[in-house]
Amino acid sequence: MTTGELLVALFEAYRNQDDNAFMNVGMTLVKEEKEKNHYVLSNKLRKILLSSDERMEKTYTNRLNRTFDLPKDKDNGTDLLKVIYPRKTFDDLIISNEIKKQLDSIIKEYDKKEMLKAYGMVPKRKLLFCGPPGCGKTLCAEVVANTLDLPILYTCFDSLISSYLGETASNIRKVFDYASKNNWILFFDEFDAVGKSRDNIDETSELKRVVNSFLQILDGFECDSLIIAATNHEKSIDTALWRRFDEIILFDLPNCNQIKKFIKHKLRAFEVDNLNIEYFAKKLKDCSYADIERVCIASIKRCIMNGNEPINDKIFGEYVAKELKRAELIRKIGE
Repeated sequence: MTTGELLVALFEAYRNQDDNAFMNVGMTLVKEEKEKNHYVLSNKLRKILLSSDERMEKTYTNRLNRTFDLPKDKDNGTDLLKVIYPRKTFDDLIISNEIKKQLDSIIKEYDKKEMLKAYGMVPKRKLLFCGPPGCGKTLCAEVVANTLDLPILYTCFDSLISSYLGETASNIRKVFDYASKNNWILFFDEFDAVGKSRDNIDETSELKRVVNSFLQILDGFECDSLIIAATNHEKSIDTALWRRFDEIILFDLPNCNQIKKFIKHKLRAFEVDNLNIEYFAKKLKDCSYADIERVCIASIKRCIMNGNEPINDKIFGEYVAKELKRAELIRKIGE
């Protein structure tokens, strides 16, 4: 159907109060925009469409995820995974142009995977996100998942790492076996917990066996799921694991321009009173996005509790000072 025919069908579905037809035509339009590489528009349309009706959203997410019992740890019976349905879009991201290009390339390859397969090629499917905590690694994983319309399989490392000899490797195999049943973003946060270098003399032989098992399972994993691993300690990752990843994305602390954009984005729904964002961006130049978000949220809460008064330099500056003291304390503890 042409775009014009789809619009006619959309309006007819609205006139006839046919929710299913409206949803189907709407999702077809979303898919068409995505195929044109209009990812921002595609995500905006999808977000509007799904947020209009909780029932519609539930129907849509059920299409993404066939029902399976989540794998559990043999020792304590806790889930090794949890399923997350992503909501974040590129509008929520403030990243460098270089990272944006890397993500766009990954998304485009995955979207065109059938075309690549016809030529005997496969898209990038194993990604490693590295960088300081609070700099957007997890958020980027969610944005990629949302853009590709894939749910996230989030690995629960507190359950994955077992106290019983050999059970950790068994749990890892359960995770990959489950992931092979459908298409997901399989997300390993704090990846260094299982991917530490085998050359480290301080590591136990059990953890070295876990790395060996992970390498073998990763090499044999043939599925259209995307694997994303994130770490704050990339130097501790085993070199053999580094070579397994198709793409490595390096995150860093935000610069002043990114901090200014981030503050404006976080405060966009609230009234500000001549806030000197330029000054505060310089004060926060060594902070992560997570640190800056804490300042913004604290300022917003203060103003809400004070009758929705505007956020000004005095209020915002007070929480900036608190955050800088907090960062200094953490730095001293780490020395």
